[in-house]
Amino acid sequence: MENSKIPEDLKGFLEKVLIDSGLDSLHPDDHQKMVHELFLRLDEHMADVISKNLSEENMEILSNMSEEKKDQREIEAFLKSSMPDSQEIFKKAFEDFRSKYLNQA
Repeated sequence: MENSKIPEDLKGFLEKVLIDSGLDSLHPDDHQKMVHELFLRLDEHMADVISKNLSEENMEILSNMSEEKKDQREIEAFLKSSMPDSQEIFKKAFEDFRSKYLNQA
C-alpha cells in the first residue's frame, strides 16, 4: 500500500486524524496501511458529498472528466464553478469526516 499517491496536504490531515484518535504509536507498516485506509474512506466520503451537491448534469460532466483523466486543477475549477459554496462544503465535509472517524475510533 503506497502512500506516495496521496497528496501531501491530505496525508497530513489523515495523519493528524490518526494522532487525534490515539493511533500514533503504530508500527510504520501499520501506520502506512491505516493512512491508506483512511484515504480510501475520505475519498468515498468526498464523492458522496460532491454527489449530493451537484446536479445530475454536472455529475455526468465530472464523471466524464474523471474518465478522461483530466488534470486535478481542472476538476477543482469545475467543482468551484458548479458548487458556489464549494469551499464551505468541503471544509464541513473534512470536519464531518474527522468527527465521524474519531467517534468510531
